[in-house]
Amino acid sequence: MEKQKRDNILVVDDEPGMREFLTAALSDGGYKVISAASATQALTLIDQHSTKTDEKISVNIALTLLDIQMPSPGGMEVLRYLRDVDPDAVVILITAYASLETAIQALRYGAYDYLGKPLPDINTLLTVVQRGIDKRRLLINNQRLLSQLRRAYQENLRLLEEMQSLNQTLEARVGERTRRLEIANRRLRELDRLKSELLANVSHELYTPLNVIMGFSQVLLEGLHGPLADEQARLIENILSSGQRLKGSFDDLIDMARLSANEVLIYPKLVPLNPLITSVKVLIERSAQEKEIDFIVEAAPGIENVWADETKLKRMLYELLNNAIKFTSQGGKVTQKRT
Repeated sequence: MEKQKRDNILVVDDEPGMREFLTAALSDGGYKVISAASATQALTLIDQHSTKTDEKISVNIALTLLDIQMPSPGGMEVLRYLRDVDPDAVVILITAYASLETAIQALRYGAYDYLGKPLPDINTLLTVVQRGIDKRRLLINNQRLLSQLRRAYQENLRLLEEMQSLNQTLEARVGERTRRLEIANRRLRELDRLKSELLANVSHELYTPLNVIMGFSQVLLEGLHGPLADEQARLIENILSSGQRLKGSFDDLIDMARLSANEVLIYPKLVPLNPLITSVKVLIERSAQEKEIDFIVEAAPGIENVWADETKLKRMLYELLNNAIKFTSQGGKVTQKRT
C-alpha cells in the first residue's frame, strides 16, 4: 500500500512498550514519528511544531495517536488543547480502560477515531492512520479553497462596487451630454426659425425692388417710352442683366436653404427646349461678348420637349453656361449642345 511519506505523527502514551510498538510500526510504514511519554511533554511538542502565519496557528503534525488514561493533566486535556490551536487536527484515541462515557466525551471534543487495546494488526492500524491523514489533507484543502473563494468574492465585490461607481459616473456624464444636446437642439431650432424669417424678409425686401428695377429696364429696352441711344440701351441692358444675375443668386440662396430643410418644391411640366435655350442664351450673351468668347449653340434634331420644372431647368442651364464663360479664357469658345 502506497503511503504519503514523512508525515509527522505524534504518539502520546505513558506505557513505554506501547509507545515503542507504535513508533516502530509507523516508522516502518513510512511516517516520521515524534513521541511523548506524558501529557505535559505532548503539550510542549505541540507548541514546538506550531507556527503562526496570517493570524493563524499552523501545527505541523499530520495525526496524533493519544492515550486517554494518563496521569494529570491527562489525555483529554491534550485533545482539547490540540483542537483549540489546530481545529483541523486529527486525533485517534487509544486506551484499554476508558468507559463509553469517556469515549463519547472525547468524540464530542473532536476526536477522529477510537481504538481499544490490544490494538488491531499493523495493517489495520496503518489503514486507519492513513485515512485520518487523508481526512486532514482534505480539510486543509477545503479550507484553502474556501479562502480562495472568499478572496475571489471580496475581489468581485470590489470590482462590482467599482463598476457601480463607474456606471454612476457614466450616467452623470451621459445626462450632462444629453442636457447639452437638448440645449444645442433648442438653439438649432431657434436658428432655423430665424433663418426662415430671414429668408421671408429677403424675399420681400429684395425681390420687390429688384423686380421693379428689372421690369422698368425691360420697358425701357422695348422703347415704350421712346427710342434709346445705343449707349443708353447698352447701360440698361447691363442693368437688366445684373438684376437677373442678382435674382439668380437670391434664388440659389433661398433654394439651398429650402433644400437643407427639405422644403424644395418641384413643378414638372412639358417644357419646349428651343425657347428655353434661347432665353438662357440671351441672358449670358453680354458676358460672353465682354470676354470676346465665341458662344455656339448646337441642337440635335428629334428632341423638342422635356418633362421638367421649367424655372429650375432654366436656372440650371444658366449656371452651367455662366460658369463656362466665367472660367473660359479671353477669346475662347463655349459650345452648348442639345443631344
